[in-house]
Amino acid sequence: QNMIGIITLSIVPMRADQSERSEMISQLLFGEEVEVLKVSPPWLKVKNVSDGYEGWVDIKMVDLIAADGFNSDKRILAKPFITAIKACDRQKMILSAGSVIGPISDNRFKLGSDWYELSDNSDLFLPRYSKPNLIAVAIQFLNTPYLWGGKSIFGVDCSGLVQLAYSICGVQLPRDASQQIAVGEPIDSLDNVQEGDLAFFSNSEGDVTHVGILLSNTEIIHASGCVKIDRIDKKGIISSITGEYLYILHAISRVKD
Repeated sequence: QNMIGIITLSIVPMRADQSERSEMISQLLFGEEVEVLKVSPPWLKVKNVSDGYEGWVDIKMVDLIAADGFNSDKRILAKPFITAIKACDRQKMILSAGSVIGPISDNRFKLGSDWYELSDNSDLFLPRYSKPNLIAVAIQFLNTPYLWGGKSIFGVDCSGLVQLAYSICGVQLPRDASQQIAVGEPIDSLDNVQEGDLAFFSNSEGDVTHVGILLSNTEIIHASGCVKIDRIDKKGIISSITGEYLYILHAISRVKD
């Protein structure tokens, strides 16, 4: 039986290989659970339980706990960020949207063996999935800087933005754009899109390299330099600065909730 770990830091880098210099391929957020696949001190190869994504993390950044230490009643933080106070030492932590929070009672929740307090627990979670909620969540990330492998309010990549917005709304998508395109039903043209549909873009070889969330058949929110809203037409995304095409449209899909 594999070991189980839980993330009790705000953000943990997940790397392609066993080195701090290795490419950061994704991040793990507070409260996320991992399955330990391989132990190679000081590194662990782990799989994110929620999306199946695998990579290497520093062993010091993961709390290894018994599988029964998990609380199944958890929710995804929808606010851009909150401050939590670790009860044992009164130290503050900033938690990003997408963090996993246990049941809250008297402004407190438990993760692993520790209790955490919240200064404000209003509007932390979305009541239900809806397309307007999804768009509202995505818009919270406007001007977040682009970060390869990032998936937090402090830095995010294109597929990280899409995965975060959907997970906060209760729909789990894969991590990468090339995986996300396989989810949902194809939409044949921009004329038939609904807000919240995903648009995928490809390079000259036809490989899917970019993704964004459609606000309408003329606007898209995506992470490129930073999270921003750009114009889109049947050919692709148009730069608001130069008027040139930044990304060439490959496909559109609609995720079933």
